[in-house]
Amino acid sequence: MLVAWVVMGRDKAWIDEIDLVRVVALLAVVAIHVGAWVVWSTTPPSADPTAALVGVARFSVPTFVVLSGLVLYRGHQGRPRLPLSFIRRRLSRVVVPWLCWAPVFIVAALAEGKLDADVGAVLRNLVLGPGHLYFLVLIAQLYVVMLVAPRPGRPLLLFTLAALGLQLGFEVARTTVPQVPGPAGWLWTQAAPELAPFWIGYFALGWLAGAEYERLRRLRRFWPLALAVAGLAAAGFLLSSRLVPASEPRQGVNVFVWPSLVPLAVALTLALVWAAAALRPRLELVWPAVTAVSRHSLGIYIAHVLLLTAYGEVTWAVPAVVRIPLLIAVSLATSYVLVALLARTRLGAAAVGEERPAPARSRRLDVSPRPGQA
Repeated sequence: MLVAWVVMGRDKAWIDEIDLVRVVALLAVVAIHVGAWVVWSTTPPSADPTAALVGVARFSVPTFVVLSGLVLYRGHQGRPRLPLSFIRRRLSRVVVPWLCWAPVFIVAALAEGKLDADVGAVLRNLVLGPGHLYFLVLIAQLYVVMLVAPRPGRPLLLFTLAALGLQLGFEVARTTVPQVPGPAGWLWTQAAPELAPFWIGYFALGWLAGAEYERLRRLRRFWPLALAVAGLAAAGFLLSSRLVPASEPRQGVNVFVWPSLVPLAVALTLALVWAAAALRPRLELVWPAVTAVSRHSLGIYIAHVLLLTAYGEVTWAVPAVVRIPLLIAVSLATSYVLVALLARTRLGAAAVGEERPAPARSRRLDVSPRPGQA
């Protein structure tokens, strides 16, 4: 939720329903991390209901990347007119939270014995982002795509198809050959989920959706159909997991680079966008809560993992059917409170990727790289 306020008319640039989609995706991310306290990371998604929940919930990060492309296109109405200035501002928004939180998570991983205490392992985590902070590193890479994306129309459609084809090619290769020997294989073996080629198709789809959003939104009545397609894609995703060995190079975070996740992520993202647009008028009572959680989404994304560690340790005896929703609710609520308090100060707001709130009298478009709005 790295906040850069760009003054624009609400009806021209702001998309209310994106707040709801972002909150749903954030809940799915929290569910993934909660699931790690119940099932091993190498457990295939088809193994049991909890593993299936965690597997399907992995649509969330692709959804964040799609939303990033969509909202950034809307915020800049295409490619930035001042590329160097854009990159400088965007990177500054990524670097501050990374500098603040990467050392914290590295120290925590060392203390918990999850990270080897050697210089190479520490540097790898620092550069690529420890744990879930890889999102910041990934978004920084995807900014470059904005500088080369063509104008709307056929050129952008062809560009999107090419980007999606490139992503699928990388994913097929990574899933079938997860380990490559030699020095050059380090990036392929150790850093695949953090590399832009595995996500560039999602970002390009979001960029295309941003360019054609008015047309896309007019089709919102088809959201039940999109949801049904997403259900079929989820079934295909779970079935495909039976073909993938239960090993660290292919499971866990590496599920994000399975080719079978692409149709699930795309169909479910479209269904959520359409459903949110169709249902938005009926959600007036809960909408302030939706926008509040959405505004603090990057800080929640970052902080909830630290808090979850404490809650996970004291809930071992709780049955999984109770423990999972309990951990999701408690970690989400307390991380929201923490981030809201941090955001009241200039330094704290910068640490969670926010600026001080804009004046209420003007509606402004947040085009920052929060999860789902890179």
